[in-house]
Amino acid sequence: MFINPLFIKNTIQKMARFISSRRGMQSIILATLCIFIISLFFIGTSIFSMAPDLASKDISPKTEKERATEQKQKKLAQLFSEQNLNSNLTPYINQKMNSPQKRKLLENAFSQGNLHIFEFNSSAHASNPMQALATLIREIDSTQTNLLDIAQAINTSIMQTLKSLSIGSEDLIFAESAIRLYNQSEPYPFIVLQLSKANSERPYFPSKREKAKFISILLKNIKNHDDAEDKSENKRHNTSLLAQKVKIIDEGTFLYITFDNIISHVIRLAPRKEKMQSLTPLKNEHFYFTLIIDDVGENFPLARKFMNLPFPVILSIWPHSTHATSIATIAHEKGLPIFLHQPMEPLPDAGHTPNMGKGGLETSMSKEMMMQTLQQNFLSVPHSRGINNHMGSKFTMDEAAVNTFLLALKNLMPHALILDSLTHNDSVLYSHAKNLGFLTGQRNYFIDNKGDNILNLLNKAYTFAKKTKHVYVIGHARQETLKALLTWKQYLNTDIVFALPSY
Repeated sequence: MFINPLFIKNTIQKMARFISSRRGMQSIILATLCIFIISLFFIGTSIFSMAPDLASKDISPKTEKERATEQKQKKLAQLFSEQNLNSNLTPYINQKMNSPQKRKLLENAFSQGNLHIFEFNSSAHASNPMQALATLIREIDSTQTNLLDIAQAINTSIMQTLKSLSIGSEDLIFAESAIRLYNQSEPYPFIVLQLSKANSERPYFPSKREKAKFISILLKNIKNHDDAEDKSENKRHNTSLLAQKVKIIDEGTFLYITFDNIISHVIRLAPRKEKMQSLTPLKNEHFYFTLIIDDVGENFPLARKFMNLPFPVILSIWPHSTHATSIATIAHEKGLPIFLHQPMEPLPDAGHTPNMGKGGLETSMSKEMMMQTLQQNFLSVPHSRGINNHMGSKFTMDEAAVNTFLLALKNLMPHALILDSLTHNDSVLYSHAKNLGFLTGQRNYFIDNKGDNILNLLNKAYTFAKKTKHVYVIGHARQETLKALLTWKQYLNTDIVFALPSY
């Protein structure tokens, strides 16, 4: 093939003129930059491919304390796995064990199904779980066993009472067990026993006399335990005078046992029944009515009165409130749902930012900080089925903060119910929760703000529900609200279905 020399000469001259031009220089610089970026990409890929090998090498020697902590963590994970206990202990472990590996260990255990953090183990136990709970408590913190010793003494007295009344294993199941924390620091066991006759839903003790006899013998056995401790050469002062501080409260279908207002045991005398519907298909003219009572946790007697209303309500309890655990336990046994009343950052009011209370979420928090806060909060409010916001006018309209919160909640309680209290009209909590697949709802009525006619608003909510098939109503733990609810008669209508958030 013949190439004309003149053509080659002309081509070279044109290229030289182009290169010497401004446009030519720009093209050369751009080409050089592209080559440089491509080279960096291949170099980076090579380095990242080596990362797992580098990470697997322990390049810094561990101290004796770090090795001991790691061994303790492995033991805890093994105990969780072997006993399959619902312990509610993740926040406590986080607090006690500070090592880089702890979060990975807990996340692995949770993902493998070994940690049931925020809901009770639904399977019943044939054998007494006290020993397993005690072993775990001592494994975690052997320095704080005062409440453990007391709970064990009560547990022993219960077993002695059942034996003396010839109540055998065929009539007894251990329905629930957990480890709870007193003052967010001292662990103690919590056990629910259920007495029931085969194929019968009748109360275990058909007469008040039989129930009174059971309680009397139990108190006597607790006193005898005190006497035995007094005579023992190895007397332990922490369980002496036990009978003077123990109370057995009769709630009709169940008993609960307290020591210094800490509930250690529940004894069910009839099967527990849920009082509020969840996802029940509507028939004919029926409609859903969701009524939540906020700000529960500081007034114990008032909370008990709300529990005993002639229709079911959701009790939304402040985290770390004085009576949170006791109220949640008793309400749960009565078949009422519990929500965590989660504080969220509010907008300033007249230049002053209101105090949202303990365990609050702020818009500036990371996902990890929100998860840690939520863990602590759920730990203080056992049996929580869902969550609704306390305050939160700033937080709930911040899309980034709401998304971070929902992702944190999804990790902890993927089936949590969410109610947007709608403390600001621009809230995105409901819409974003719905998009992420949560069962959720949005408040339609506050019934007891200052100056409200509570009965009038309840009736308006009832009318609204008949038109829309579901209404979300929020009241507060106040005497005037209780009085109005006791007067309200619309609940007697057969078309009303008291229900949980279900959209």
